[in-house]
Amino acid sequence: MTELPLPTDEQLQIHQLLLQRIIAEIESNGGIDFCRYMQICLYEPGLGYYLNSFPKLGERGDFTTAAEMSNDFAGCLAAQIAAMPPSVAEGTMLEFGGGSGKLACDIMLALDERGLRPAHYLLLDVSADMRARQRATVETLLPGDLRQRVEWVESLPTSLTGVVIANELFDAFPVERFRVSHGLVNREYVVADGQRLLPEFRPHKEVAAEVARIQSYTGDVMADAYVSEYCPMLAPWWRSLDEVLHTGAVLACDYGLGRAEYYASGRDGGTLRCFYRHRVHNDPLSYAGIQDITADVDFTAVTEAAVGAGFELQGYTPLSQFMLSLGVLDDFSTKSSHLGLADQVAASGQLKRLLLPEEMGDRFKVIGFSKRIDEAMPGFQLADHTRLL
Repeated sequence: MTELPLPTDEQLQIHQLLLQRIIAEIESNGGIDFCRYMQICLYEPGLGYYLNSFPKLGERGDFTTAAEMSNDFAGCLAAQIAAMPPSVAEGTMLEFGGGSGKLACDIMLALDERGLRPAHYLLLDVSADMRARQRATVETLLPGDLRQRVEWVESLPTSLTGVVIANELFDAFPVERFRVSHGLVNREYVVADGQRLLPEFRPHKEVAAEVARIQSYTGDVMADAYVSEYCPMLAPWWRSLDEVLHTGAVLACDYGLGRAEYYASGRDGGTLRCFYRHRVHNDPLSYAGIQDITADVDFTAVTEAAVGAGFELQGYTPLSQFMLSLGVLDDFSTKSSHLGLADQVAASGQLKRLLLPEEMGDRFKVIGFSKRIDEAMPGFQLADHTRLL
């Protein structure tokens, strides 16, 4: 395991409180499945990673996102939104999560430059701490007339015409973990040995059936000791969204792969990983509540769930191709011409992190869906990789 910095006293206190809660549930149930464990670690009220008050983003946090690196990413999303029918582009924006609020502000400003003003920009975030940070960002970055259009909601609106943005949302959904042993699929559970948490694998019919479906799709048989995961929350999420989105589009951006690549024979350890103070490691049973736990997205599963709920797939492509399709280089040239040399170098470095294959360019993907929209999305015209789904 990667050597990690020591937690602060405040972090240790939260960790111990959450650990005792986890152990109590384990003792009551004889173990808990990994999906439930991940749900507790990330979303337990007041204690879970996304619901406690410790920093998540930036130098004091554990990771950064494309939206935090530069406004080029938001500019491309705005260009994609601007290409949609006016009733959608100037309808309601709904962003899940929202991070620091920078993505919302940058999109609003970029749309405003194009003469477009969404009627509302809704931010739906489970974290009170992040909502407070978003409010501060909005107050700082947006002029009053745009600021008034930003609202915070605690649940889905009853009806929506516009654009839904899910940036690094799906990789925070809890996952089921499994391991193949002697040709049989076993579900991962979490058990306790005193104050230590340990993995334990047991047979489970539903998990075995889902893994069999995955293998049938890929045509590969998972070898002995193959470990991976899948997300059971995608279909319910898309069904809920279908109930409220009357007309519009969904743009989802995340780290992930199509199913054939995701479950390739060489990727036999899965994609689950943990982030703690910008260190990446693979021990989710440590640092409960004070580290992020995430898994790559199976974009084939995303597509199956979305199409099954009534959405139409518009395209799927790496971030670099999405941004290049939407003219990011021309926009950057215009923007950088007004900057001093030092700022030009800094801005160029930020853009390279988004575009270079070894950075986010290939690893980060964008997928688009629509509902009652006929226009194609230009962000997928340069290189549409839907054949890989």
